[in-house]
Amino acid sequence: MGKLTVKVIGLCLLVILITNWSVSQVKVLRYKNFDPYRVNHLHHNLNDYNVLFVGSSRFGRQIDVKLFDSITTNLNFHSYNYSFDAAFAPTSINLANDVLKQSSSNLKVLILELAPIEFMGELDPGHVSRSVNWYSLYDLQFLYSSGSGASGSFYDQLETSLNRFYLTAYRMFSVGEFWKRSLLSKETCELAGTGANPLPELKKTPELILKLDEIRHSNSTERLASYNLDLSSSSYLIALNRLAKKCQKRNIRLLTVVAPKMEATGISFIESLAKLLNQKNLIRLNNADEYPALYSTELTADPGHLNAKGVQSFTEYLSLQVRQVIQQKK
Repeated sequence: MGKLTVKVIGLCLLVILITNWSVSQVKVLRYKNFDPYRVNHLHHNLNDYNVLFVGSSRFGRQIDVKLFDSITTNLNFHSYNYSFDAAFAPTSINLANDVLKQSSSNLKVLILELAPIEFMGELDPGHVSRSVNWYSLYDLQFLYSSGSGASGSFYDQLETSLNRFYLTAYRMFSVGEFWKRSLLSKETCELAGTGANPLPELKKTPELILKLDEIRHSNSTERLASYNLDLSSSSYLIALNRLAKKCQKRNIRLLTVVAPKMEATGISFIESLAKLLNQKNLIRLNNADEYPALYSTELTADPGHLNAKGVQSFTEYLSLQVRQVIQQKK
């Protein structure tokens, strides 16, 4: 009985490893929780763009690329928003690295959102479209070695990892989904990544307003100065530095952005990380004292995102900052 149990466990681990490796080799499957039309579109049409945004919904739902291009018209930018809901730190890094694997491109600027490292995710099958955020073994290694304070005990984390693997395998071997994504054509997504898709408004309840006040306070000048976690050896910093070197070799300017409206646990990590990066290529839009409008209830969709009105303000602020960074002497 004991030998049988060991064999079963070994077989399960082998299936998990093979599944995870297989998914990591197929881009359309690897990023299956994202819009595959946009993944395919960019990899077929990368030469059409010279500026690329990569990040989570804080980029994907809050940046109007047409407005961005119009404000930076003197720089002749043609930008594409390659950002996705629930794209946390490892995913964004991997998305950017995959783009850089293409040898021929006109990419001049890569704008990357600095996102909190999240471990716990939506594992309810009802939310399967946003459940699996890390597919490769490298992603899990990144996560475990990040020192970001992944929530829960080791056993909780292990259980969550296995759940993620299960969801990956479930979706990978869904025959209908596999063929649906394998046969996608670039013609179906000509407008993908060119317009913002703001989140719907939430009712401005007293609880939401209180939450916004807490987030605003966490992003005040005084509080931001106090965030000093030791992340000098974190895998996130290592991954960012490696990405920066790849961009430098390709003569691509890598800009990193701290977006507004992060909660205390997230902004503490991101602000500490930002202090270790090249400050000339860093854009901070998270200071509630400098950008009070981005924390106002009028521009709020939910505690972590801006609404349709906020899209214009955020895009304008970001555009002006990018233009200033690009035009400054290196």
